[in-house]
Amino acid sequence: MSKRAKEKKPAWLSKITTKDNPGELIAAVCETCRLWVIETRDKCEWVKWDAGVISGDDITIAIILGKPLARIEAVPCTGQASLRTVLGPIGLAPGGQYLALHECFHGRISDRPWTPPKRPKQPSLAFLKAYDRGPEDYADPWANDPPENSLF
Repeated sequence: MSKRAKEKKPAWLSKITTKDNPGELIAAVCETCRLWVIETRDKCEWVKWDAGVISGDDITIAIILGKPLARIEAVPCTGQASLRTVLGPIGLAPGGQYLALHECFHGRISDRPWTPPKRPKQPSLAFLKAYDRGPEDYADPWANDPPENSLF
C-alpha cells in the first residue's frame, strides 16, 4: 500500500531536507495520518516533527500544550539546518525557530515555512588600513651602519 499524502508537499521542505544535510533531516509522509513531516533518523531513534515552523507567540502555545520542541539551527557556511532538542522552557529564545513533535491526528501549531538565515556579513578589514603604509614610511635599519670588513 502506498503512502499518499493528504496534502501537497510544502515547497520549503526541499530547502530544509537536502540530500547532503548534516542534520539528517528527511521529508516524509506519516504512515498513520498521511501528513508531511520532517524526520530525524539517528542510528537508534527516528523522530517525526510537524512540518511547520513555530516562532513568536506560537512558542507560548506550544509550551501550554506541552509539545516537545526542537530548535532549528543553521549550520555555519552551508545555509542548511540541523535540529537541537529543547528541554521545556530551557533553551528557548523569543527570536528562535522551532519544530513541534508530531502527534498523529492533532493539528499543527503553525504552517509557517522555514526560510534559511541570511548569510552573515563578511568581517570588516578596516582595521588593516592603519597598517597599510608604503615602503617609504619604513626606514632602512641598516642604511647608516658602516660596512664591516667583508670579503665581497
